[in-house]
Order: sequence, then C-alpha cells, then structure tokens
Amino acid sequence: MNHPCKDWYDTKKRELKKDKQTDSILDKNIRFRGLSNGDERDFEMCFRWEYDRTRKFLGKKIEDESIPELFPYYVKSFPDKPYLSHSLKVRQSWRLVKEENTFNYEEDLLHPFLGTNEEVDLGFMKGKLPSYKVPLTMYINPSWNKTKFRTLVREQTDNIYKALESEKRYYERKGYEFAPSHDFQPIRHWTRMLKALGHYRLFKCVGLDEDRVRHWYGDDCYMDDMTIKRELRKSLPNFFD
Repeated sequence: MNHPCKDWYDTKKRELKKDKQTDSILDKNIRFRGLSNGDERDFEMCFRWEYDRTRKFLGKKIEDESIPELFPYYVKSFPDKPYLSHSLKVRQSWRLVKEENTFNYEEDLLHPFLGTNEEVDLGFMKGKLPSYKVPLTMYINPSWNKTKFRTLVREQTDNIYKALESEKRYYERKGYEFAPSHDFQPIRHWTRMLKALGHYRLFKCVGLDEDRVRHWYGDDCYMDDMTIKRELRKSLPNFFD
C-alpha cells in the first residue's frame, strides 16, 4: 500500500527521506491539498477514503468493509492509492453508496420542500411534516448571462435573505413548522479531521519528532507538541484503542 510509513523515515538524519519531501507527495498524503473549493462532498469523501486507508495500514478491523457497495471499498484503487491521485472528474463520479440515487431534493433550488400545516398519520409517525424551504419569487431577465446573474445574487444576498425570513414567518403563522437550523459547517469539520489525520501520519506512521511534523505539515500546523497530541486523541480516538 502506498501509505506513509517507517520507510519514509531517514534514521541517520532523523528526518523525512528526501524523495518524500516533495509538495506533490505531501499534498496528497499529508496536507490533502487539491480538493474542490466549496465542495463539501469532496472533503467528506477524501476523509472517509484516507481515514479507512490509514485504518487498513494499521491493521484495524473495519466493519463497513464487509459491505462492498459502500464507498470507498467498491473502488479498485482503494486502499493502494491516495484519494487525491484521482482526477476531480473521477472523484465526482463516486457515491457514498454505489449506484445510489443522488438527487438531493433539499438542495435543489427549483424543487419545493414545504411540509404540512396539519397533522398527518403515516403509520411510522404522526404530526406535521417539517418544512425545509419556502417559495421565494425572483425576477430574472432571460437575456442575462450566468456571470451577471451570479454577480447580482451576490450583491443582493442580504435583501434576498430578508425576503426569505419574511416568507418563513408568513408560513409559520399559517401553521407550518420548519426543521431546526444547525451550526454544523461541513467543510470546516472535514478540514479539521483531515488536518488531524495528516499530523497523525507524520507523527505515528512515519515516526517524525514533533518539530519535524510541524515543519513538514507546513504553515497551518498545530502550534506545539501538546496541541498535536490533544487534537489527535480528540479527532481520531479509534487510533488510540
């Protein structure tokens, strides 16, 4: 398996071997740079791939591996190659479940997702179906190109959200109930997890001292040795069983 290991360590110099010091290798295996900006799915799938790749390297039992339809076990190059050794086009073709229906009704801006303002009985649940969207009318000139449209939306985002909040209150007065919002920020979450994984590989899989871990991880490394150890145990507890 092409995974960071003790073979990456120069015992005489107590340093990362010279042929492993390239940005190309470190970005794919340690820093996980090259993910699609703003694409939370790319970040999540990178972590799932690389996390289980390290678990395989460590010889840990992976329960999900017995289900070959789950990502990343159905991909032939797993676990031999890094996630980022594949092109974005290939990565975007992968699904968390092979052949899954990928249409996301909640995120499709042209599809309604308004629940009910009256109690319903579906057998498995009784009550109002929660709402996730409100209709909001926009007036779009068909002669505008996509660049102009995106610019106008960015410039008028505050006004759009004011109108959105007004519509939400209107539907609440009519008895609709909206699913609670949450502060979970997927890209920030997966970035934090990948950062911990990159440090773990340099520290535990390769065997570098903490100062060399910080050096090779780069500018965004953990500030000190105590932080490295704390963040690794907090983010990757299964690696310390």
